Amino acid sequence: MPSLRWNLSLLAVLVIAFPASLFAALPTDPLVGLTNGNGKTAAGSKPSPDPQTPQSILADLHTKLSAAEKELKEAEAIVKQESAPSGETLERRALLQRLVRAYEREIDHRKSLEQAGERRQEAERRVTEWQGFPTPPPYSILMLDELRDAARSTALVIEGLQAKLALTDGFSERAQQTLAASEKDLRQASERLEAARDPAEKARLNKARDLSRLRNRAAAATATMTAANKRQIEEEAAEMRQRALLLERQIQTAAQHVVFGEQDLAKIKKQLDADQTTLENEVSRALAEHPLRQEAMAAAAATLRAAEAALPPAGARTDQRTAEIKDLADAADLTRLQFDNVNLRIDMLRHLLDVTERVRRFWEIRFEAAQTTDPVRSREAYDKIAPTLQTLQASRNYLHRQVDLLTGQISDVTAQLEQPASPSHAAHLREKVEAYRQREQLYRRMLPRIDEFAQLIERWKIEFAEQHRGLPIAARVEDWRVVGADMLHRVWEFELFAAEDTIEVDGQSITGRRSVTVGKAVRALAILIVGYWICLVIARLVERLAVKRLGIDHNLANILRQWMMVLLFAILLIVSLIYVKIPLTVFAFLGGALAIGVGFGTQTLLKNFISGILLLIERPLRLGDLIEVDGVRGRVTHIGFRSSTIREGNGMEMLIPNSNLLEKNLNNWTYSTARTRFTLRVGVAYESPTDQVRDLLLEEANRHGLVLKHPEPQVLFRDFGDNTLLFDLRFWLDIAADVDSDVVASDLRFMIAKDFAEAGIVFAFPQRDVHLKTVQPLPVQVVHPPPETGTAGLER
Repeated sequence: MPSLRWNLSLLAVLVIAFPASLFAALPTDPLVGLTNGNGKTAAGSKPSPDPQTPQSILADLHTKLSAAEKELKEAEAIVKQESAPSGETLERRALLQRLVRAYEREIDHRKSLEQAGERRQEAERRVTEWQGFPTPPPYSILMLDELRDAARSTALVIEGLQAKLALTDGFSERAQQTLAASEKDLRQASERLEAARDPAEKARLNKARDLSRLRNRAAAATATMTAANKRQIEEEAAEMRQRALLLERQIQTAAQHVVFGEQDLAKIKKQLDADQTTLENEVSRALAEHPLRQEAMAAAAATLRAAEAALPPAGARTDQRTAEIKDLADAADLTRLQFDNVNLRIDMLRHLLDVTERVRRFWEIRFEAAQTTDPVRSREAYDKIAPTLQTLQASRNYLHRQVDLLTGQISDVTAQLEQPASPSHAAHLREKVEAYRQREQLYRRMLPRIDEFAQLIERWKIEFAEQHRGLPIAARVEDWRVVGADMLHRVWEFELFAAEDTIEVDGQSITGRRSVTVGKAVRALAILIVGYWICLVIARLVERLAVKRLGIDHNLANILRQWMMVLLFAILLIVSLIYVKIPLTVFAFLGGALAIGVGFGTQTLLKNFISGILLLIERPLRLGDLIEVDGVRGRVTHIGFRSSTIREGNGMEMLIPNSNLLEKNLNNWTYSTARTRFTLRVGVAYESPTDQVRDLLLEEANRHGLVLKHPEPQVLFRDFGDNTLLFDLRFWLDIAADVDSDVVASDLRFMIAKDFAEAGIVFAFPQRDVHLKTVQPLPVQVVHPPPETGTAGLER
C-alpha cells in the first residue's frame, strides 16, 4: 500500500509538471475527427459550414447508399452461410437494412425538398405579381364559390401539414436522442478498447466497437433523414400558405364585385338536371333488380328449409351432410345480404334525388336573395335554408357511423378468410366481403353530396353575415325588428296541444281538432284577469246592496258574495274560452275525474283543505321556517290548501298533508326567533384539569365565526361519569338558510380535538379495574411451543 500511494503521488506531480505542448504530442483519441452521417463529430463538436450544393449532397448520398448496399449484401451472405447466426450478426444485418432505408428515404426527401422549394418560389412570385383578374368585374358567383372551395381545401392541406410537421418533430427529437446515445456508446467502446491489453479481449472489444460504430451510422442517417423530411414539410407548408394568401386576395377582390345572374342559375340547373336524370335511371335499374333479388332470396331460403326438413336425426348425420347444410345457410345469408343491398341502393338513390332537389331549391332561394337589397327579404330567404344545416349534420354523422360499422364487419370477415372451414366457405366469405364493400360504397357516395350541400349553406351563412355587417344602422335596426317580430309571432302561434271540437265549414258541422296556442292562452288569461276584477267589484257591490238595501245579515251576505263569485267566474271562464276559440272539450275529462274524487277521496281532501285554511289563518308556520314534524326536519317552501312542502337538509323535498301539521307535534325552530341553542357533549379523563377544559371549550366556541356572541357560549360540568368527566358546551346559532348546525358542531369537534391534543388533555374511554382473588396462590404454568414454532420465533 505505501508503494502504491507513492506511485500515485509521483504520477500526479508529473501530470502537473508536464507542459501543455507535451500533451499535444500525445496520440489523439480514436473518436476525434470521426464524423457521423449528420455532419457532427463523434465527440459532439460543431462541424464547419457545409459548402456542398444539393446535387453534390445527392451524389454523396448515392455513394453512401451504394456502399451500404454492398455491406448489406455481405452481411446477408454471412447470415446465409451460418446455420445459426449469432445475435451480433443478425443485429449487423438489421442495422445495415435500416441504414439503407434511411439513405433511400433521405434521397427521396431531398428530391422532394428541391421540388417543393421551386413550387414555393413560384407561389411567392404569383402572389407578388398578381394584380387582379384578367377579366373585368363583375364576377360570377360560381367563380367566387370555386375560389372559396379552393381556399377551404388549401386550409385543410395546411392543417394536415401542420399535424404532420408536429409528428415529424417528435420523430426528429427521438432520432437526436438515439444519436446522442449511440455517440456515447461509441466513445465508451473506444475507451474500453484502448484500455484493453489482452489480444483476445481486444479482438472482442474491436468487434463491439465496430457494431457501436454501425449503430452510430444508422442513428446519424436516421437523424439526417428526419431533418430532411422536416425541411420538406416546411417547404410544402410555406408553398400552401402562399397559395392560401393568393386565394384570399382573389376572394376579396371577387367578393367586391360579385353577381348572380340568370346564366349562372341556368348553368347550375342544367347540371342538376343531368344529375337527376342519371339518378332516376339508376333507380329504375335498381327497381328492376329488386324482384330478381327477392326471388333469389326466397328460393335460397326455401332450399335451406327443405334441406333442414330432410335431415336425419342428430346421431345419424354425416359430416358431408352437415357441410351441405352449412353451405346452403351461407348461400341464404348471402342472398339476403344482396337483397338488403338492393333496398339500400334504392333508398340511397332516392335520398340523393331528394338532396338534388333541395340543392336546386337552395340555388333558387339564393338567386332570389341576390336580386334584392332588402335585408328583410334576405333574412326571410336565409331562414328558409338555415335549418337544413342541422339535418345535413345529422345525416353526415349517421353515414360516418355506418361506414365505421361496415369497416369493422369487413375486417371481421377478412379475418375469417385467413382460416376458412372449406373452399366453399371461403368463396362465401369473399362474396360477403364484396357485398359489404358495395354497401360501404353506397354510404361513401352519399357523403360527398351531403358535405357539398353543407358547404354551400355554410358559405351562404358567411356571406349573409358579411352582408349584414356592412348594412347601415337603420337597416340593422329594421332587421332586428323583423327578427324580433318573427320570433314573437312564432312564440305566439306555438301550439300547446290540440283539442277535438265541432267546426262549421260551409254550413256543415265537421268534427275536427282546434289548436290551443300560446296566443289563445294569453288572451284567455288576460280576459280572466280583467273579468275577475270586474266580477269582484260586482260581487262586493251586491254584498253592500244586500246589507244596506235589503237588510240581509252580514254573514249571509258574505256567503252570497262568495257564491256569486263562483257563478260569475264560471261564466267568465266559459265566455273567455269561447271568445278565443278554445273548445270546452279540453275539460271533458273533469267529469270522470270529479266523480272518482267525490266517491273515494272527498273525506281526506276536505280534511286537508280545511287544515290548509286553518294554517293560513292561524299561521303556526311561514315560508322559510325551520320545522320538525313526524321525525322530518326541513324548511317550509310551500303552503297549499291540501299539502305543504318541506325541503330537508339533503335537498329532498317532502310533501306533508296539512292535517299532519295540525294533528301531530310540530316543532317550529324559527317561529318567534331564528336563534337556537345547541349542546355539544365532551368527555375527558379524570386526570384532566377541569378549568383548562372549560377555557379551551369556550375559546373554540368564541373562535367559530357562526357561533353567536350574544347569548354567550356556556360550559357546564355535567357529571362525574363512570369513566369520564362530562362537560356540555352550549352555544347559540342563527338558523339561516345557509347555516347547518351539524357542520358547525363538526367544526367545533375538529377544533376541540386539535386543542386538546396540543394541551395534552385525553378524551376518556371505558376502563375497568380487575381484582384477583388472592386467598390461594395463583397457579402458573409455562407452556413450551413446538420446535418449529419456537425456531421460527427465535429467527424473528
